[in-house]
Amino acid sequence: MKHGFDYILNHVHKGNVFLVINEAFSQKFDKNEFPIPPQYIEEYIDLFKEGNPSKLSFSDTTEDGIQKGMAKLGEIFTINTNSWVGQTKVKPFVEKIGELEYSLYKELVKGNITIYEFEYDEPNEPKEKEEQSIFDELAYHSKAKYLNVIWLYWRAYHFFKQYNLHLQLDSVYMGLSKENNINRRRYRYIDDSCPKTTIDHYYSLVRCGELEVFRIYSEIFSNVDCIWVFPFDEELYINDEAESNEHTKKVRAYLLQFHHDTKVALKDKMYGV
Repeated sequence: MKHGFDYILNHVHKGNVFLVINEAFSQKFDKNEFPIPPQYIEEYIDLFKEGNPSKLSFSDTTEDGIQKGMAKLGEIFTINTNSWVGQTKVKPFVEKIGELEYSLYKELVKGNITIYEFEYDEPNEPKEKEEQSIFDELAYHSKAKYLNVIWLYWRAYHFFKQYNLHLQLDSVYMGLSKENNINRRRYRYIDDSCPKTTIDHYYSLVRCGELEVFRIYSEIFSNVDCIWVFPFDEELYINDEAESNEHTKKVRAYLLQFHHDTKVALKDKMYGV
């Protein structure tokens, strides 16, 4: 498709013809007139089912239910309490409920955004030469001043290693791939002729550390399907001998999945439509 429709159909709308037509001619057609593609965003989570993820619920709209929901979001949308001296401090999610936060919560209640919580074992500090090399590369990529941030990258690396996936060190938001290019990322070669796997069908990003709601909106605007979050942990003490020997410590990661209707609604909210 030389006019770019292939990208719009298969990358942006995952093969759903109705979504393409509806964007061009809004409310002119009924989606029942178009075939539904066999692949949905829900299949992405199947890649990680061995991790026994818990699907978080935000359907309780009582005062108590909303307070619990907001508290859980506060564990996901964390801030860096060790930010540079003089830098403006971002308020935690639970202390700043504006229009963007409210709209995000409404989409969670409607089920248009799903959040899965993973619990896994805290990784050990690098010991082998190869492990130390990877840790150093992650430290270089994170450009972090504090070791607690670098450790989140180390957690993410080990988490995805369980599923034979590897971080792609492209930016502060990292990608995922079946190929391990962590120490040769600058010169990796991508063969477009290779058949795509499930992980390649979805635009997923990995974020370690601080996450603000505004960043979520920005990534949704670029049509991201899934965002992994490895949030700050205030109880993280690196190089504490008692902690490093506690191999059974459990830590958490979160997967946020965005459905098409949510992307449209949140984009409109962000730009005041």
